[in-house]
Amino acid sequence: MSIGTLQKKLARETKRVLTHLRDWATGDAYRWDWLVAFRLWLLSAISGKARTWSETRHAVEAAHFYEKFMRQDGVLHIGEVRFPKLEVDDALMLSRIIIHETFEVYLKHDDCYDERVTDFKALPDVPYCLQNDLVDVTVKPGDIVIDAGAWIGDFSAYASVKGATVYAFEPAARTYALLLKTAELNKNIHAVNKGLGDAESTAIMSLNGTTRGNSGANRVEREIRSA
Repeated sequence: MSIGTLQKKLARETKRVLTHLRDWATGDAYRWDWLVAFRLWLLSAISGKARTWSETRHAVEAAHFYEKFMRQDGVLHIGEVRFPKLEVDDALMLSRIIIHETFEVYLKHDDCYDERVTDFKALPDVPYCLQNDLVDVTVKPGDIVIDAGAWIGDFSAYASVKGATVYAFEPAARTYALLLKTAELNKNIHAVNKGLGDAESTAIMSLNGTTRGNSGANRVEREIRSA
């Protein structure tokens, strides 16, 4: 890489770094990660093998997540739930979003979904279960759970730990491969490589590459055959 090219790349990435460092200065939860990422990014730039700021920051953030949840068996342990080791993008999806949606109440509120006890307004995201005077939508031993758009099986694995039998539907091939690994680590999960709808048909799905196959961000382009 020429000096001129390196200078342009460094200037472009420096703008991104400064933007993110402002977040750090205002109280980001991973301050130490940001500092480590900045140091690694700067060293890579000086060496002429510069990675983008996002690549470096994401790698460090994923490493932080692995350090917290990875055990010597090479498996991610979130409470009693087990996940295979994931690539950086999937690990970030799990650590930034899914950990709050699926596991916040499980890990930090003694798995209590009773809104008369747990303050749902204080949660970082809306949980999947709910219990109050009118409804009881919680997973119990012996339940049959349908996980439609299962991704890598985060909720499926939670329901498995609660004693349910789970049928997990995931149409995206790459994500389905990870779902199979999750099913191997958590009992009574039956993975199905299909989408789930109100009629039997064949359709073309558009995958959102930025989410690495998360079905919630994908969409059906068109139906090509109906049974």
